[in-house]
Amino acid sequence: MIPVHNSHPAKKSTLSTKSIFDETLMQINEARDQYTDSWSPSSVFFSEYIATNDLGWKSPSLDCGVQPDDELVEGDAFGLEEAGVLIEQDNVLEDVGPGESDTSKLLECKLSGSSLDVQHFPNMIEPHQTNLLRGQISTDFHFDIFDATTLEPQLTNTLSLTLPFTNSENTPKPHPENHAMITEHQDTTNSEIPSAKRKIMTEAKQEFQKFASSLRKVNGNNFCRFLADIMRSYHHHIPLESLFNLLYHDEILDQEHILQANLFEGEISAPAEARLRSLEICRLILENFHAPRPAPDLAPGSVTDSLESHVNYHELLRSFLTIKIIFSSVKQIEKSSRSVSMIPRLSLYKVYYIICQMLRQKYKTSSNLAGQTLVVCQSKFGRLTNLVFPESIIKRIGKRGSSKYHYIGFAWDRTSVGDDILELTNLDMPELKKYFRMLPTASIEKYNPSETKIIRAPHYANIQHSVAEPSIINTPLHSFVDISFTYPKSDCSPRVWDTTPNTVPKMSSWAQENMERSAKVLKGYSIELDHLIYYFQTGNFSQENNETLSKTVLQAIILLQCQSAPKHAYLSLYLVSLLMIFPVALSSDSEVDWSKKAQFRTSLKTCLGKLETETTKFTNFDHASLKMFIGVSRKMLYLNEMTSCKVKAPHTEEIINQMSAHLRTATAIKKESFNDVSPLESIYIRSITMSMNAYGFIHTDGEGLPVNDMHVANSISNIAKEFKNTLLKSRKDISLMSKYARRQGSKKVNQDIPYQLLKIGLKNFHEITLAKPLVLKLPMAMITFMTQYHFNWIQSASLHDFSVRSTEFAKEFFKCSWIFSSMYQEYVRILSEVVALSGMLSGNF
Repeated sequence: MIPVHNSHPAKKSTLSTKSIFDETLMQINEARDQYTDSWSPSSVFFSEYIATNDLGWKSPSLDCGVQPDDELVEGDAFGLEEAGVLIEQDNVLEDVGPGESDTSKLLECKLSGSSLDVQHFPNMIEPHQTNLLRGQISTDFHFDIFDATTLEPQLTNTLSLTLPFTNSENTPKPHPENHAMITEHQDTTNSEIPSAKRKIMTEAKQEFQKFASSLRKVNGNNFCRFLADIMRSYHHHIPLESLFNLLYHDEILDQEHILQANLFEGEISAPAEARLRSLEICRLILENFHAPRPAPDLAPGSVTDSLESHVNYHELLRSFLTIKIIFSSVKQIEKSSRSVSMIPRLSLYKVYYIICQMLRQKYKTSSNLAGQTLVVCQSKFGRLTNLVFPESIIKRIGKRGSSKYHYIGFAWDRTSVGDDILELTNLDMPELKKYFRMLPTASIEKYNPSETKIIRAPHYANIQHSVAEPSIINTPLHSFVDISFTYPKSDCSPRVWDTTPNTVPKMSSWAQENMERSAKVLKGYSIELDHLIYYFQTGNFSQENNETLSKTVLQAIILLQCQSAPKHAYLSLYLVSLLMIFPVALSSDSEVDWSKKAQFRTSLKTCLGKLETETTKFTNFDHASLKMFIGVSRKMLYLNEMTSCKVKAPHTEEIINQMSAHLRTATAIKKESFNDVSPLESIYIRSITMSMNAYGFIHTDGEGLPVNDMHVANSISNIAKEFKNTLLKSRKDISLMSKYARRQGSKKVNQDIPYQLLKIGLKNFHEITLAKPLVLKLPMAMITFMTQYHFNWIQSASLHDFSVRSTEFAKEFFKCSWIFSSMYQEYVRILSEVVALSGMLSGNF
């Protein structure tokens, strides 16, 4: 790491910034043509700067061309030492200030892709004026502008080794050893990459400029249309495997790897020149969506900021690949022959699925494939197909009852879709999925559509025998909860249910024990979270502390990365974070003021956003677990927002009475009933039966042996009664809300009725329902399903009442019951994830 000094004040300049840039750019371009042999593509030149607005310029990432042990002499362009900035080759790393060596070492261990962005650049540079840099650095920097008239071509190499703005009189000469080393690297690079390829890449950049205006308008809703329009012009030049490597291998995003990588061996589908140009255009597209800064390959004014914040990059990659496969798999037929040429819509999806599985099996080692779903669902595939072929015609063909949708006027492209692929389309989708799960990786050595035989599909009859038994769901997607996980015997409430005004709810003993155990694990990796826990327990969510959560969690992840920590350590960090924020997310407005809740949500949103963007380039990292953690945290955000929902004051008493009456009716046994079962019990019996069938749950005796049907029926009935008893206790507590409010000195019940109902329901859920041994035998996934089924019924009933009564009270009652039901369901989902994560770490599961 090199501290860069600047002891010279900025020179006063009477030239406008734009004129300096124009003149300098002209001389640098001339110098580059004269000194091609020493040109380094990684050097930073003014031609790589991008105009962002009328005020100034936006810089790409800086490649200073210096080594970690070098020291720059006085006179360098930026006063970075005072700003606490450390510069490393190929990276610009952020430090919080001078002298903070611990943070410097921490960030020095692991970080990449940082950039310096100029946010404000005055048209006239005065000594007292500064440039505000955004991005990784928030401190002001002073620029020394060199005199364009004194720039000589000989300075281009020196300029490429230093920062872009220098004073020609004070420019330090590079260290001879460093200069020799960098020159040797440049010569090697240029010798390996022919000038013809360089010319093609330049032409590709120029051709890409015509998409700049369209790229500025791209967002999460229209990026698929943009990709389809691009691929319509270039797909026939791009081999499928080359595009797949470009999409799912991080290193090939770099231009040098495209030039040097052997992407074209054995492929003869398109001329090499057109192939290289098309791949470079695709790379530029990906770079604009993926990079956290504007791509230096674009011309000034083309794109002003990264598109990653507008588009889900994972969905972009999947859609890009899908569009290419669609273009490669089918072709449109002449209008005169369209009536006799058609393709089943489901078969087209099967071909797409088969090709994706072949690519995945061949490139299992790809870092970008870890934890990612490569195949899009059928509905999205249909939408992408319509974008690729907007004038396609779909008709049902076949006998009544067995007809299927077909694309009219299409035929298979046999250069990509061989006989073996078409033979596999005879399998149903479940059979096709099982076939690829059973297929060894070695059986697909190379996917080459030009060859007639790729893999041999087993006979259809054999597959039917092998998939006769439907598989049982093991683990839900993106969830810590496994089907075998159950709730613990101890009370697993995340907070104490007693309310203390203006005080963050205290953690329960269960939550405190689990958090302390995980925090102790993290201390073994030199990660201290005590200060962060203190902020949350005291409700200190002020504007000054908004960044505390994101900085602490992100630095902890970076430190774990540096030490190659196991998955257990990351999960411990996620558990501590979830247990820490859960009581705040579940607090009332009387405990945590709504303004502090807003600050809490801002802090958490900032943290989750940074985790998503900053960890995308981490290698050997469990992205799936991080995604689960982010998903659970977002559920807490939604729950916290709903806790502040209030009903209108005149209807509070009436809503409580109506809610109590509804519960009385639901738990009462009707006179005409012959089985002594209330409507509520019927709902629970139905949900228990459905969830048992869905998750393959089998009732067993004390020795683990299945019991007879009569015993199962009795168990289901008893479980339903336990849930009913919880509701009876909740109805009693609800009827006492008015009395309790008057005892506290209030004439009316507080307006946050949905939250009060939630608190009553959750307290009884933990103290009554989860205290019964019969209920504790049920998997958490089943209880979550039963809860959702029950509250969906409540929401449907309240919606019916609202539809027949349009009074203001009906609206308020519908809002109250809907918010209460949504919060309850959200809580049960969050609780199951937190309990599952704690059980995994404690060894209980």
